[in-house]
Formats: sequence, structure tokens, C-alpha cells
Amino acid sequence: MHLFIVRRLLSTVPVLMFVAVFAFLILRLTPGDPAALIVGDMGTEADIARVRQHLKLDGPLTSQLLQWFTEVLSGNLGESYYLKKSVAELIAQRLEPTLSLAAFTIVIAGKLASDRSHPAPACDVATSALLLPVDPVHVMNVEIARDR
Repeated sequence: MHLFIVRRLLSTVPVLMFVAVFAFLILRLTPGDPAALIVGDMGTEADIARVRQHLKLDGPLTSQLLQWFTEVLSGNLGESYYLKKSVAELIAQRLEPTLSLAAFTIVIAGKLASDRSHPAPACDVATSALLLPVDPVHVMNVEIARDR
């Protein structure tokens, strides 16, 4: 059993690496200049160049990816330019409601799945209970928190 758990945990490493690289590339390869968006309409070319240099956006994509991985693995998730707060702090603020919602959903799904008298519908209901409520409620929590 322990070997199974270790193998499952180790198999998540390549998946997490792939997802991280994919997310990085999606963010970097989208049209538009992030530095220009941060500076805004009133920014000059010098301001944009300064932001690019500060964020290390002026280097090649491979060095940006390596720098990003280094920062993330060291625990520095960056700063939200919209909210002017640390991303780690923002995640920490939203972690408790997210985990409590996930735990509640898992408990309800477990109760429904443990009903042995109707196993097929119980599995359908349990799967629905796991998948359906998390996303809309989480999105609403983010929207409510954004309006504060």
C-alpha cells in the first residue's frame, strides 16, 4: 500500500511540471505586452522598458521559464498588480473557504456513495456532488471578495 502511494505521488510530478509549463506558455504567448498593460495608457516607452526589465520580460522565453520555476519553487509566487498584494497572501486568504467547501462536498458525496441499496444512482449523485457545487460557489466567492 505504501509503495502504491509513493508511486502515485511520484507520478504527479511530471503532470504538475507539464501543467506549470503549459500555464506559463499560455500566459507568455498571448497577444499583448504585459508590461504595457501594467503601465497603462499614460505610460511612456521608457516606463514600459523599465517594467519589462524589472519583470525580466526582455530575456528569451527559456530564461523566463527557468526564472519563473526558480521563483515558484522558492515560494515567491509574485505580486498581484490588480490588488497590490502578494499572491501567496491572496491564496492563503481564500484557502480556508475553499478547503471547507471541498471537505463538505467530499462528506456529502461519501454519504451518498455509501448507500448500498442503490449503488448506480449513488455513484452518479456522488460524482455530481463532487463536480457541480465547487466551481460556481468558488467563482461566486472570488467575485464577492473582488467587490470588497
